This record gives sequence, structure tokens and C-alpha cells, in this order.
Amino acid sequence: IRVLLIQSLNLLSATLFKEIQAVPYSANEESNFIGLYNYIHSCDAENSLSLINSVVQGKWEILEKPPIEKSLLQEFLDWVVLKKGYYSGIEIKTITKNMRGLRFTASLPANHTLIRLPMKVLINEDFGIGNPIIDKSRKKSSPNILLTIILLHEMKAKTSSIRPYLNVLPESVNNFPLLYNSEEIQMLDGTWMKSKIIAFKYAAMQKYFDLTTQSPEFENVMHADFLKAYIYVISRSCGLLVDGKHKSSMVPLFDFINSVSPSNAQKASIKISYDHEIDSVVVKTIRDVKEGEDVLMQY
Repeated sequence: IRVLLIQSLNLLSATLFKEIQAVPYSANEESNFIGLYNYIHSCDAENSLSLINSVVQGKWEILEKPPIEKSLLQEFLDWVVLKKGYYSGIEIKTITKNMRGLRFTASLPANHTLIRLPMKVLINEDFGIGNPIIDKSRKKSSPNILLTIILLHEMKAKTSSIRPYLNVLPESVNNFPLLYNSEEIQMLDGTWMKSKIIAFKYAAMQKYFDLTTQSPEFENVMHADFLKAYIYVISRSCGLLVDGKHKSSMVPLFDFINSVSPSNAQKASIKISYDHEIDSVVVKTIRDVKEGEDVLMQY
């Protein structure tokens, strides 16, 4: 099924794109080819034929996989509050084990505060100051690699201040091009995507090599574990302007929010910003929203 979707991507035409956009699933879901493509990537083999049959027949049926234990999600939300964070009018929406989002639990006006998180809750260049391993990496690593190192360190640690957050990160990231196997990449022959993905994989391998050879603390880190942490960072972090300085940050809870494509920009419902007076990240609605609607942002 992954090969089939890759071939479809290669042969994508206006007609195909229009038909896929017309698949009648929730109006609040991102209705574009990439959303469909990523979702099918996340499905296991057992469900793949059933899913593609639904698409061909013009039906979209969410094929449920066992969700993350509700206790872990509640533990995470309790942790957000314990860290002096705040959320209102939203809940976590579980679609599959590795596919989640947020939705509104009430109709709300524009400029309503949905999430407020103190900067100390975020994972960024200021995280773990005083930890010799992280401090050493802080001096010589790019923002994305520093965040990757932080995640690797915290995942390995017996105790971590961000354990509840780590526990709700997706178990699988196999739908990312960085993890395409040789057969899947071969299917992209003749497209610009193939060279792009190969270059991306090479660059990631170089970053892994540099980390494991130059930092003894990470010499035993497996390549798969590095890639998983790296994908968490590049797919979930966001750039924040904090007192005039750009900070690449992982923002718990905010990073549950799914995105819309530029063609569906009118569906975006929130914005994120830094509030200097309270030293916090704040997420607010940018338009009136309805109960049950998905919380969506545009990159």
C-alpha cells in the first residue's frame, strides 16, 4: 500500500488531487493528498486494503488502532497544570495510536486563551542548564540537534522532569520520508523528491555520526533511536520570537495541534505567541470557533 501511494504521488494530476480532496470525511480534517498519504502510512498492513477500498468507493472511515492509554494522557495533562500551565475549552482527540489532535469542547469567540505555558515548561536551548552533558552540547550544536540530544538524554534517564510528555509522544514515526526504505525511495525515480530524501537521509546520518563519535556520552545511542528523537524535533518544534530572539522550542500540548495547508488557510483557528509580561507562551483563537471543531494552525 505504501508503494501504491508513492506511485500515486509520482503520477499526481489535477484530477487525482481533486478526487482525493473530495473524499467525504470530517470537514475539520486536513483534506489534501499529503494528509491522506501520511494517514495510510500510519496504518498497519491488516487495515491497508480496507482503507484503500474505502477511498476508492468515496468513503473515508477512520480505522482505529489502540489509542495511548487514557491514564497516560491524563497524567500528561495533570503535569501541564502542575507546571503552572493552563488550558481551557479544548480536549485531546485520539484518532489512532500515533495520530492525535485537539478539538474545541465549547463554542468560543476570537482571542480566547486556549493554552498558557510558562517558558520553563518548554524544551529549548534553556532546558537543563547545569546538566554537564546538555551544557556541553549547548555550546556546539545547532538548535535541532540540541533538542534531539535533550530528548535522547531525557529518554535514557531513570527520572526526567518531562517524563509525562515523553510518554505521550507517538510510538511510531515510520510515515516520515526520513525512514523510507530503499524500495520506497526507488519508486520515486524521476522525481525531485528522490534526491531530496536521499540528501536528507545522508545529512541525518552525518549528524548521527558526529554525535556518536564526538560525544562519548552518546556513543552507544542506536541509529534508530537518534532518528526517532530527531523526527520528534523536526516535526513538533516551532520557532518562537522571545524578546527579539528566535528560539526553536518544543511546546507540550500545543504540539498536539494539527496543521492545514495554505489552500485551507481559512480553517486555521489559533495563533501562538510569547507574552513577555508573564514569561509564557500563549495560544489564542483567531476567529470564532464551534464546539467539536478541530483546533488547527497554519505553519
